[in-house]
Amino acid sequence: MSWLTLSPDGKLLAGGRDTGDRTLIVWRLTDKGLEKVPFPKTEARNVAFSPDGKTLAVVTGSVIRLWDLTSPVPTVRASLTEHQSGGWGGIRALAFSADGRLLASAGGGQVIVWDSTTGAGAPGMATARSRPVGRLRAGRAPPGHRPSERPPSTCLRLPAVKGP
Repeated sequence: MSWLTLSPDGKLLAGGRDTGDRTLIVWRLTDKGLEKVPFPKTEARNVAFSPDGKTLAVVTGSVIRLWDLTSPVPTVRASLTEHQSGGWGGIRALAFSADGRLLASAGGGQVIVWDSTTGAGAPGMATARSRPVGRLRAGRAPPGHRPSERPPSTCLRLPAVKGP
């Protein structure tokens, strides 16, 4: 394994490799150890669990697939295909917002913020051209930062999104 990602509730573990066979493997953590989840064969270069653990965003090249984890065998709920292929090696980073409604992705010289419930670009948000990004992290602004100030250069500022 080259990478592992644990679901927020600690019940699932997803793993894969950076080279060779990049097939995604998902396990359920039990009292007896790791139990492999029946998951359709899919390549994975990067993954992110939604905060509620019900969705797994999986990157394959320049496509993000949102897998519904609520059924016995996971199914694709949406395929996000707006990233340009090429650039800096495909999609390199994913991050869900704390409430799980938004998914940010970076790669191919773009940063895109998606509505994770519909798979569409989030309302009022445009894609942004960027330099190469290695990791995105959703969270709060650094301690002491006030909303009226310009965010630090390491922050991606997102406008507020109104609820349904």
